[in-house]
Amino acid sequence: MSAKVVIDISEVEAVFQSLNQKQLRAVLNPAIRKVMNPVLHDAQINFRMDFNSRTGNAYKSLGISPYRKTIGLGVGARIRGENKGWYARFLNDGTAERFRKTKKGLVSTGRIIGKPFFTDAVKSNEPMVMENLEVNVIKTIERMIKKSK
Repeated sequence: MSAKVVIDISEVEAVFQSLNQKQLRAVLNPAIRKVMNPVLHDAQINFRMDFNSRTGNAYKSLGISPYRKTIGLGVGARIRGENKGWYARFLNDGTAERFRKTKKGLVSTGRIIGKPFFTDAVKSNEPMVMENLEVNVIKTIERMIKKSK
């Protein structure tokens, strides 16, 4: 047996219109975070499988963080804070061979062969993200409606 939840759209509109920006974030960010968790989890698993050697704090830097000026969350590597992971992009995408100038001429400093640990996680979870987002936003709104009554 399956249960179906029916929400009166006028109640939902009234709830959204009564919310300020901070309250709207309080509604949407938990729903978005819940949806993004599988993407983060898959990226972390892929990262561990692809990189056996030490990569500094790149693994620790992977996480979900809120956007400050707009509503929403992103999965990725933090570029500020304790575990700076700004180079996770290079591990995912790779780099061309780099050179540095020395007294003896140009010397190769190497290149990074990209392993798309993050790109693969996003592609595998993309179809269900929007579907789950709707469900989680509706659940959050239902909780707010119940609290306001």
